[in-house]
Amino acid sequence: MRRIAVTDGMADEAIKRLEQADCEVVRQFIEVEDLLDGALADFDAVIVRSATKITKEILEVSTPGLKVVARAGVGVDNIDLDTASKLGIPVVNAPRASTQSVVELTVAHLLGSLRYIPTADRTLRSGKWAKKELTGTELYGKRLGLIGFGRIAQGVARVAQAFGMEVHSYDPYLPAAVAKKFDVSMHKTVDGLFKRCTHISIHCNLTDETHHLVDSERISMMPGKDPNNLPCGNHIVNCARGGIIDETAALEA
Repeated sequence: MRRIAVTDGMADEAIKRLEQADCEVVRQFIEVEDLLDGALADFDAVIVRSATKITKEILEVSTPGLKVVARAGVGVDNIDLDTASKLGIPVVNAPRASTQSVVELTVAHLLGSLRYIPTADRTLRSGKWAKKELTGTELYGKRLGLIGFGRIAQGVARVAQAFGMEVHSYDPYLPAAVAKKFDVSMHKTVDGLFKRCTHISIHCNLTDETHHLVDSERISMMPGKDPNNLPCGNHIVNCARGGIIDETAALEA
């Protein structure tokens, strides 16, 4: 019987399917100290989300028992891929599993931002009816800029267009023809995207290149006005990795 450690939680149905496949599943968060002591060496596989970091040191003390690392999601930046490769430990992920969920979450954040829903909730709970102060705007007619144009961004583009938004994108790794299929304007530079759009949504990986890609300089480029020159504010949604945004710059903007 194969032993699988599930360290960051997983749906009961998924656990049931693993058990039906003759696997012993241990579902618990494992402290870093225990991981460094070789706790994973007693398992054939480990399934993580984003909380557990599978570092070089952890991988080295987990062999030869550990045979595969699975990421229940898309990003694998919490796993040392180079070390895993050197040790012959495959790393797998589920790039399509959460696509629609993230698409819908992104659009929910866009709506929540321009309608000031979080602020309205807090002020109402404090006993204040701030109707005039929290007058929002519409998605219709606004320009949305997508940083990265993979599966999730493409899904966001379709929904945004259904709301009547004009969609733009920046992705240096995709040919413009891909965006054209979705009736999306592809920009050659990320600066061009910020200068054009009042709404930005981030859908790229966190790398050395994209760390603090959204900084004070780029935020200051955003127009704050819609195509009709009417004020609508600037809105940034990040359903990717936190490090892509300079949070201090965002707070000061």
